[in-house]
Amino acid sequence: MSPATHRAGRTPGRRLLYVCNDASFFVSYRAAGASAALAAGYDVHVATPAGDGVDEMSRRGFVHHAIPLGRRSANPVGELRTVRALRRLYAELRPDLIEQMTIKPVLYGSLAARGLGHHAVINWLAGLGFMFVDRGWKTPLVRSVLLTAYRVAFSLPGSRVVFENPDHRITFVRAGAVPAERALVIEGAGVAMDRFVPRPPPPGEPVVMFAGRMIWDKGVREFVSAVELLKARGVSARYVLVGGPDPGNPASIDERQLAAWNADGVVEWWGASDRMPDEYAKCSVFCFPTAYAEGVPRVLIEAAASSRPIVTTDTPGCREIVRHGENGMLVPVRSPEAVAAAIEALLRDPARRQAMGRRGRELVRDRFSEETVIGATLALYGAVSGSAGPDGRARRAGG
Repeated sequence: MSPATHRAGRTPGRRLLYVCNDASFFVSYRAAGASAALAAGYDVHVATPAGDGVDEMSRRGFVHHAIPLGRRSANPVGELRTVRALRRLYAELRPDLIEQMTIKPVLYGSLAARGLGHHAVINWLAGLGFMFVDRGWKTPLVRSVLLTAYRVAFSLPGSRVVFENPDHRITFVRAGAVPAERALVIEGAGVAMDRFVPRPPPPGEPVVMFAGRMIWDKGVREFVSAVELLKARGVSARYVLVGGPDPGNPASIDERQLAAWNADGVVEWWGASDRMPDEYAKCSVFCFPTAYAEGVPRVLIEAAASSRPIVTTDTPGCREIVRHGENGMLVPVRSPEAVAAAIEALLRDPARRQAMGRRGRELVRDRFSEETVIGATLALYGAVSGSAGPDGRARRAGG
C-alpha cells in the first residue's frame, strides 16, 4: 500500500503531514491539535521513528509513516539516509501542508522539501534545544553552525517558523536566521482545561513537586540542592521528582542517581507518570527551576491549570506563564538558594498559595487553553496552505 493511500471510506481531504523525532513526544504534545485538524477536514499523516505512541496515532485516525531518524546519531551516512527517506516520503505523499518539529526534522525536512515544488511548510520550534544551554567550550561554535543551518532551512520559499515565546523569535530574527515576516508566536501546545482541574491537596505534610524529563538542564540539580538547604533549616515537607530519564539527551540523569536520591531520602522519585492530573493534585507547590531553552513548558501550564502555585526561573517561556507575585515566584537561573527561599515562603503561607493557584488557572484559561492554541494553529494552517499556490490551495510536492 502506497504512503499516499487513504483510509477506506474516507474522502481524501487536504493532506497534512507532521514530522517529529519521537512518536511518544508527538502524541503528548501535538496529538490534540492533529485530532482537531482531522475534524477540520485534513487527512492527517505523521512521520516519526517507530516506538511508543504509534498505536495511539492509529487509534486517533492518523496514518503513521516510520522514518529512520536517531536523535543522537551523528553518522553522516545515517543522517543522509534520513534526508533521503523524508524526500521520498514528501514526493510520494505529496502533502498540502507539512509541519516539522524538533531540530532534525526541521533541518532535514526543509532540505528534503527543496526542489519538489512544495512551499507550504511550518517549522515549529517548541524550544531551542540542548545546544542553546550547554556551557561546553565547543558550544559557541556549534551554536553558530546551527544558526547557519536554521537560516538555510528557513529560507524555503513560503515557509513559516513558529516560536513559543517572543524572546526566541527575537533571538532568531536578530541573528538573521529567519525573516521577521515569516516568524510568529503561538504560546505552547495548550492544555485541556477539563482534564487539569483544581483539586485541594491531600491533608498532611505538604508536597513540593518537580515534574519533567530527568535532565540536568531542567533544573533537577537546583531542585535537589534547594531541598537539602530546606531540610537543613527544618522546613517540613515532602519533596518529590516525577518523570523519567531521557536517554536521547546528552544531559539525561542516570537512573542510578535518581534511585540513590530516593534511597537516601534526599527526595522521593516517583518515576514517570501518565496520570499527571492526579500527580498535580497531590502537591501544594510546583517547582521547575529550569535552565533549558524552553518554549512554554507544558508542565507549568498544566500545574497552573491545576491551580498550583509555581516556583520557576525568570527565563523565556517560563515568564510567559508565571507572573512574579501573582501566580508564582520567578527566581534566577542556577540558584538553589533562591529556589529554597521561594519554596519556603510559599510553604509558610497557605492563603497565598491558594490565591496564586486561582490566579494561575485564570491565566491559563485566558491564554493557554487547548481551544485557544488549537484555534490559532488551525488559522495558521489555513493561511499558509491558502497562500502557497496560485489557485488558493497549497502546491503539492512534485506538482
